[in-house]
Order: sequence, then structure tokens, then C-alpha cells
Amino acid sequence: MTTLETSDPAPPARPRVAWPPAWLAWLFFALWCLAVTILSSIPGNRFAEMPFSFSDKFVHFVLFATGAFFLTLGLRASTRWSWIPLCLLALVGMFFFGVADEMHQLYTPGRSGGDVGDMIADALGAAFGIGCARLLHGRLSPKTDRRTARPDRAS
Repeated sequence: MTTLETSDPAPPARPRVAWPPAWLAWLFFALWCLAVTILSSIPGNRFAEMPFSFSDKFVHFVLFATGAFFLTLGLRASTRWSWIPLCLLALVGMFFFGVADEMHQLYTPGRSGGDVGDMIADALGAAFGIGCARLLHGRLSPKTDRRTARPDRAS
């Protein structure tokens, strides 16, 4: 006589834990916005000479990659959006922040605001930061069982 083995039902799905916590991502983004605004308010003659010709563009790239990273993680942790609209919103938001930053520099003594090259470096840096946030989030966020994961929220 054979016994029929019954399979155990799938274990209940773990609750999704946001990584990083939304408040932390938003705090870092707010501090980043404050730091960029303060740096943009410093007169140009108070900065040291740049070591190479495109140093300014590199600084813009790194700053905006950092800001976009925090913005993307904040949006991901506090919305239920899929990655494509979330990344597009982060990119557009960072672009407009970069434009506002350049307009602000027009009124700062010794600064050359309205620089299209700076805006391009800002946008490229933002795209890089968004990509890094997407990659890092996918690797570090808790995994869910595919059978119980919601189809509208891919990680």
C-alpha cells in the first residue's frame, strides 16, 4: 500500500520591508538639496582653482548623481509605482532642479549661471544616480516569493 504524500502549502509571504526606510532617503535628499543650494550661493572667487579643464562638469555630474540616487530611493520607498515612471519622474525632477540651480547662479557674484554644459552634466549625473539606485535596490531589497508577489510591483 502506498501513501500519498501531500505537499505543504507555500509559506506565507514575508511582508515587504522598504529599503532604505522612506524617511531616511527623503532626509538625505533634503540635506542634499540644502547643500547644493548653499554651495550655489557661495561667490565664485571663494572656490579654489579647478585642477583640470572639465572639473566643474565632473563636480556637477557627481553632485547630481548623488541627489538622484537619494530621490529615486525615496520615491521607491514611499510609492507603489513601477520603475519606469518612477525613474522618469526622478530624471525630470533632477533636470528642473539643475535648471533652477543654474538660474540661481546667475545672481551669485563670480558665478556663471545658465551654463548648458552644466545642465547636461547634471542630467547625465542624474541618469547615472538613478541607474545606481535601481541596481542597488534590486540587489539589497528583500526578495519576495514570485507566486505571491504583486504583478504591478516588480522589484
